[in-house]
Amino acid sequence: MGDDGQGASKNDNMETGAHGPQDNAMPKFKLRKQESVFKMHPKYKSEDFLANFRDSWAKCSPYCDAKSGIDLRIYPFKLCTLQDFVSEEDGIENLMNEIVNEVEWKRLHTDFLEFHQSPDLSSVISDYLREFYLYLRDEVMSWMERLTGEKLTHVSASCSLYNTGDRLLIHNDCVSDRRIAYVFYLSPWEVVKTWTDSMGGALELFKEDRENMPNFPPIAKIFPRNNQFLFFHVNSKSWHQVGEVLSFDYPRVTINGWFHGPGKKHPIVESSSNWDASITNPAIEKPFELSEWINGEYLEKSTKSTIQNHIEEHSQISLHKFLNPIKLTSILEELKKDSNKLPWEIKSSACERNCESLNLNSPEFLPENTAELIEFLQSREFFHLLHEYTELDLSGKNAKSPKCFLEMQRWRPECYTMLVNSAAKDATSEDEAGVLDAILYLNDFAEAGTYIYVAQKDSKEADQESAMSDEEDEGDFEEEGPLIIQPKSGALNLVYRNADMARFGAYEHRR
Repeated sequence: MGDDGQGASKNDNMETGAHGPQDNAMPKFKLRKQESVFKMHPKYKSEDFLANFRDSWAKCSPYCDAKSGIDLRIYPFKLCTLQDFVSEEDGIENLMNEIVNEVEWKRLHTDFLEFHQSPDLSSVISDYLREFYLYLRDEVMSWMERLTGEKLTHVSASCSLYNTGDRLLIHNDCVSDRRIAYVFYLSPWEVVKTWTDSMGGALELFKEDRENMPNFPPIAKIFPRNNQFLFFHVNSKSWHQVGEVLSFDYPRVTINGWFHGPGKKHPIVESSSNWDASITNPAIEKPFELSEWINGEYLEKSTKSTIQNHIEEHSQISLHKFLNPIKLTSILEELKKDSNKLPWEIKSSACERNCESLNLNSPEFLPENTAELIEFLQSREFFHLLHEYTELDLSGKNAKSPKCFLEMQRWRPECYTMLVNSAAKDATSEDEAGVLDAILYLNDFAEAGTYIYVAQKDSKEADQESAMSDEEDEGDFEEEGPLIIQPKSGALNLVYRNADMARFGAYEHRR
C-alpha cells in the first residue's frame, strides 16, 4: 500500500510494495484443514462495528472509537487505522523471526525510494509468512469487502524493511486495479511498541492543491505501532509518503500491499512543472568582462581546447574553482546575510520536487552581487564561452536564438528533485535534440544538491506500461553506472543531456 508500491506515474512508487502476480487468478494453495495461526480481534468482526463503519465509510464521515482503537479519517482521503488487529500477539513474534531470519531481501534504490523488499508473499514457503498471506486472502479480503463495499478479487503482499535513512517519497498508489491499500505494522520490541517522531518512519499524508497535486508540508503523520493495521481507498487524492527513518536502533518493518478489484483503471497523473525561472531569448545585451567572474585558467585557449575534447568524448566535465573566489565570497556573504529576506519559494508539486528556488523574476529583491551573477550567466559573453567549450550553437553565425532556463536553488534536509525523464522536458521546441546542463555550486555543505544522471528508456509508452504493473520498477535504469555530480564550492559542471538521459537531485538526508 501506500508505503511501498507504484503510483500513477513514473514518480509514484510506494511503500506498500506488493509486487505480485500480474493476472487476476489467485495463487493456488490447498485449503488448510487446521485453523489459521492469525485471527482477527473479535471487536472488528462484530455486527455493530461492521454496520457503523460501513455507514461512515459510505457517507465519508469520520468514525473514531479511542477505547477500541478505531480511527477512520476522511481528510485528505479515506484512511483507517485499527489497533490490536491480530488477537494473539504470539504469532507476531514468530512472524517477525521469519522476516528477520528467512526473507530474501532485495534492496530497492531509485530517485524517490530506498528500502528493502521481500518477494511477493504468495510465493514464500516460510510457515508464518505463508499463514499470514492466507489470512489476508481468505479472511481479511472478504471482511474488507463488507467494510468498504468494494468488490475485491485478489490480494498482493510483501514485506518491507526500512533502515536508517530509508524512505519512500510521495505517490498515490494509483496503478492498474488497486482498490484498497493496506499496511500491517510489526514492532514487537518491548521498548518501541509505538514509534515517536524522533524515530521517523511515519506514513505522511498530503492534501491536494488546485491542480490536484500534493504540496508540502504533510497535514498528518501516522507512526508505526505494533499490531496496527492501516488501510485506505486508492484514488487520485491518496497522496502519501513514508518519511525518512531516523532510528539507528530499530528498523521499520511492515507487511503491505493492495486488495485488487474490477472497475475503471486509475488515470495516469501527469505533473506539470511550474518552476520559477528566468528564460532569456536571446541572451541579454549587457556587456561583461569574463576575467572578472571566471578563473583566468579557464579562459586560456589551450584550456578551452582541452575542455572541448573532454566534453566531446564524455559529454560532461567538472571545472573546479571556476568562479572567481572574490566574487564567490561576496555572493555567499550576501546570501547568508539576507537569507530570511530573500524571496525563496517552493513552486512545484511535492511529487516532482522539494527544494526552494529564488524568485528571479523579482530582481529588485536580490542582493547586488547575486543579481549581477544572474545577469552574467545570461550574458552573450557566457553563452559564447559555453560555445567554445562545447561547440554547441549557443553563439556564432549558426546560433538560432539561444536561450537558457535559469534557476537558483537552496537545499536543506529532505530536499530532492524527481527524475527528469528526458531533455524534451526542458526544451521549448520539438526540434531541440538535447540540453546542456550547467550546474554552478556556490558551496558544498554536506553534499546537499548532488545530481545523478542515468541512461533511461526514452519511450513515454514504456513508462506508462511499467507504471501500470505491479512488477518491481526501479526506474528502467540501464546497466551502466550513473554519473554523479557532487557539490564543490565554486565549481561549474557541464553535462550534455539528450533524450536518452534522465537526471534527479539526490534526497538530502535528515540524519
